[in-house]
Amino acid sequence: RTEGSYTTSAKPAGTISVVATPHSIEAVLRSNYGPLAAGSFTLASQIEDARWLSLAWVEDVAGGTERLVRIQDVWFHAVTLGSDGRGRLVIDAEYAGRASLVQALNVGGVTLPASPMTPNRAVFPARTITIRRDPAGANVSLRFRRFALRLDQGLSHEYSMATGLHEVYKFGRLRATLEIESDVSDETWALIDNNRGNTRERYRIVATTENSANTLTIDLYEVNLTINPIGHRAREYNALVAHGEAHADASGNFVTISFA
Repeated sequence: RTEGSYTTSAKPAGTISVVATPHSIEAVLRSNYGPLAAGSFTLASQIEDARWLSLAWVEDVAGGTERLVRIQDVWFHAVTLGSDGRGRLVIDAEYAGRASLVQALNVGGVTLPASPMTPNRAVFPARTITIRRDPAGANVSLRFRRFALRLDQGLSHEYSMATGLHEVYKFGRLRATLEIESDVSDETWALIDNNRGNTRERYRIVATTENSANTLTIDLYEVNLTINPIGHRAREYNALVAHGEAHADASGNFVTISFA
């Protein structure tokens, strides 16, 4: 019957892909780590009230009605930073929110940056990115074709008939996974040897902005990489593909992220 049915709103979730800058990195990590403080981020055990975000799309068409479409209480539950070895460091940030709102641009409730909304141009070129194995020991720089670091907090995103919203919860602990594709060379044989010996090591990703004003450093502890089969395909050799997950070491170190 008509009176016994209702329509739920669309689940507000998706992925945004942006060029990594100091500002965009802080924005997508704020939900999980809070704002940058004293040059580093600190992982939170839960999503605190001040860490929910609004994700907005602004329609600004000359001669038309300006609208603001926004998703309330957004959480970036999974963030992937990566590079294909060319171009720039990029971010794929998966988000989930409670509700979508459409309103006239000038009704208030949201404070937008002053016009023109010029983006931060401090990018991280691929040529400035290094991946170092065992930075406190061997400190070997790996020659990579591409890499992807994924920080996944886990997500519970379900519709609630009590609130009429899609409630967002943190589900589980942070999982930090790293995938590297590189040419097979002397330094990558060390990865293969460690994989065979079940040896866990620390990996450090360092990226510097084009103007050298900011350096992003990410340390992953106790990583044991799994190596895909290597060999040849016709006259082409297979690239080495390794992927692994960070773990806490005996001192409680797990994943550290800092800016200098």
